[in-house]
Amino acid sequence: MVFSATREVHRDARTLTAGTFSQPKNTGQLHKGKVETMSEYEPRDFWGPRDGACGEAEARRSKERALKALFQCPQNNLSVFRNSAKVFPGRCSRETLGKELGFTMDEIVAALAEALLQQQSTLDLIVSLQEKDVYGIQGVHRLYNGLLGKADAFDASGHEEYGEYVERVKDLQGMPRALALEALEDYLTAATFKDCSLIITLARSSRETADLRQRLCDLPNAGTISGVTKGEVLYHMQLIDMDLKHVSKIRTHYEKDKLIASIMEQAKA
Repeated sequence: MVFSATREVHRDARTLTAGTFSQPKNTGQLHKGKVETMSEYEPRDFWGPRDGACGEAEARRSKERALKALFQCPQNNLSVFRNSAKVFPGRCSRETLGKELGFTMDEIVAALAEALLQQQSTLDLIVSLQEKDVYGIQGVHRLYNGLLGKADAFDASGHEEYGEYVERVKDLQGMPRALALEALEDYLTAATFKDCSLIITLARSSRETADLRQRLCDLPNAGTISGVTKGEVLYHMQLIDMDLKHVSKIRTHYEKDKLIASIMEQAKA
């Protein structure tokens, strides 16, 4: 099963502070007609909670909630493959997927949630990389333009009533070149790990998979799941699509952020 590991972050254009939402990207995709309905998938449920912030039972419920939302409305965040062929979304519906895979939907959700729980330390590491960006696209875009020598890179005119915002822009303007370059690299690293893909492979344990079970036991990103399905299940987790984003993505992300902000403002009106 392939998960697109996304943790959408909406940056407020005035304060340059971060808040985590699942809705902004959905809003833009719905506006463009790329999706038919809004997803209720909350990335924080999928990736967290971090550092034992809650008990195991609550953590399990959180992950199951995220997984159920993904299966209900997969959009481009979830794909399921069987023998290298994509079966969902596509050939199978949510109602027929379990039969295709030889599991019930409850078993699939429970098995995946257990695998994610066992690999929480890996998820925490991914989230820490997603959080390397501390200035947001609004701040990084200004730094980028400043490094290019654009005269209006740090122009905050029109925002005088937002004193804190103006002061933050001034701070960015005074940032040494080395730190500005580091901020760009951190942003691109964070963007890369917000857009990577997490692959979890499941297989029932049997005589035919005995050799596979032995090999998986030696891998840190693999394990076994018992008690949530009929019989033992083997799993293997991989992270792909980790090529560092090109600096040109900064302008692309900035334009996308403006579009989303505009759509959300229109929705409030």
